[in-house]
Amino acid sequence: MIDIRVYQQKTLEFPTVGICKLNRNVKESVLREIIGTALLLSERKYLTQDSMHKLLEYSEMSDERRLALAEETGKFLEECSFNGQNCTSHQLGYFFHLRYEMCITFNKKISRNKPLQISETGSGTGLIVKLKLSRVYSNANQTEGVKIIIQNPNEGEPDPKIRGIILSPNYETLISLKQTAHQRLPQPYEDKCLDYRTRGDPSIKSKWDCITACIQQQNILKCGCRDPTIMMMKNQKFCNMANETETSCLDDVEKAMSNNKSTCDCPEPCYSINYKEKISRSLLFTSKIAKRLHMNIRKESIPFQINSVRANIFYSSLERQIFEQRPKLDTVEFLSFLGNQLGLWLGLNLFVLFELLEKMTITINLLKGYFFPS
Repeated sequence: MIDIRVYQQKTLEFPTVGICKLNRNVKESVLREIIGTALLLSERKYLTQDSMHKLLEYSEMSDERRLALAEETGKFLEECSFNGQNCTSHQLGYFFHLRYEMCITFNKKISRNKPLQISETGSGTGLIVKLKLSRVYSNANQTEGVKIIIQNPNEGEPDPKIRGIILSPNYETLISLKQTAHQRLPQPYEDKCLDYRTRGDPSIKSKWDCITACIQQQNILKCGCRDPTIMMMKNQKFCNMANETETSCLDDVEKAMSNNKSTCDCPEPCYSINYKEKISRSLLFTSKIAKRLHMNIRKESIPFQINSVRANIFYSSLERQIFEQRPKLDTVEFLSFLGNQLGLWLGLNLFVLFELLEKMTITINLLKGYFFPS
């Protein structure tokens, strides 16, 4: 049984926002839905020699070099403000992704730091970012721009492979949000949900982290090395993508897990927060420039400088809609129901017993009158 309730909040927790620059040299994400637990497929099929080199290089970098690379990445973040105030360095973070290389995060939950709260709604009250791409594109068929990932701060690192909104260059995109929460029931109920926050492994904060870790465990168990495209268990050695035996082993593990409908025990979380997004766009430049861009796209030979993306992310309402699973009968209701049934059963049996005694008394009196008349 599902209860749907709506609460008007004074403040709401602002989501974590991941920002990744699109890489035009790779295809978009692969996600296979199968019966049972969904299984995320590896990205090895799209791994080029150059991207493999970058991945290995990044994994061997010192913390200082990674910080320098993050600072270099941060240059494409031209403007950043939250609720009218400039973003601070502790609100921003960076992470590496095979397809998108370095990505930026805003409002990521780190250690005991609490995520930002917001008490106002409407455009300009949330996060506003302007991103400078600084690249020249001439092929109108290429996908360009950035990918925005919006998720609950408790879910760990944003993953552009699983979700995200693509923002087009030279457009301002307004993303209005409404918060929804889902509360599920653990065993013995049907969903058999799991509270990943209390599981004991700090690296697994969501269902997708659980699936990724499960796949990597199978790779290490069967192949003796880890898939370099899965950023889990970083202390284990990489499989050599130039070694046919090791790549075939990884493929066999993936195929076996897909055919067996996955061996991963990764149920839905007992409590999850999602965001309903409503998106609108408008041009950042004048109609004269837009006309020039249109001409260039039609000719497909004159390059045009595309260099800006602007995103405005905010709550349209401070309402929280909660979908709560409840048992048809809780403990108190069950005991009450059982008591009523027992009471009814005992009451009926006593009634029948007295009725029977009355009939027996009448019968005995009639027999006495017949055989022993006074």
